Amino acid sequence: MTVAVRVWPTLDDVIDDIRTLLDQATTIGCLAHKDADADSLGSSLAFAAAMRSLGKTVFAMVPDPKPEMLVHLPGYELLVEAPAEPLDLMVTFDCATLARFGEKQVVVERARNVLNVDHHPTSEGFGSVNLVDPNASATAQIVYGLLQRLDLHVTADAATNMYAGLFTDTGGFRHENTTEATLRLGAELVALGANPGWVALKSYKSRTVPQLRLEGLAVSQMHLEQSGRLVWSEVTNAMLAE
Repeated sequence: MTVAVRVWPTLDDVIDDIRTLLDQATTIGCLAHKDADADSLGSSLAFAAAMRSLGKTVFAMVPDPKPEMLVHLPGYELLVEAPAEPLDLMVTFDCATLARFGEKQVVVERARNVLNVDHHPTSEGFGSVNLVDPNASATAQIVYGLLQRLDLHVTADAATNMYAGLFTDTGGFRHENTTEATLRLGAELVALGANPGWVALKSYKSRTVPQLRLEGLAVSQMHLEQSGRLVWSEVTNAMLAE
């Protein structure tokens, strides 16, 4: 059976539509997905900062519960709840399906327009405008390209947020989705003020004592199968309680 591959519009195809959405919007939401990772939340916070520079009223949001593991991302403290009134524009980041917005799905659905920014090939295309690039290593890569086309200044904090998204979605530049373009973008974001050592420290080298203990319990219950080719463990409610 042949599976059809969806061809998404390029940035060139939709940039005029995006400019129109931004020009017409006074209130803009920037939304990460539930259980947000650094790519989703970092992209959202970076774009939110750029929208504030345009004088927009911006609501940076994430579904409950807030991802405490990402409290180090610049702008995290600016996360808010959704306003009572429908937003002129909701911009979503790194989320393929509406269901993954949790209780914030209704906020997306009642927005007057939705800009969907994503790199997952399985995206539902739920936006009024969809900027989806499955070839991008991370949504942060798409966001950076969009900010460039909009001629918007990238602050050091925004560069840090996008670098965190790029860094973690490529597994610290170790996964197969690490390309020449990925590495060049990483260098460019560092030139703009991102601190790669700090991002690596916060992303992969920092653990609380309870996290370390939980990891130890999981490792102690490790199982090997398939002649050592499959290694697995589990985290039980009892382990979490301990």
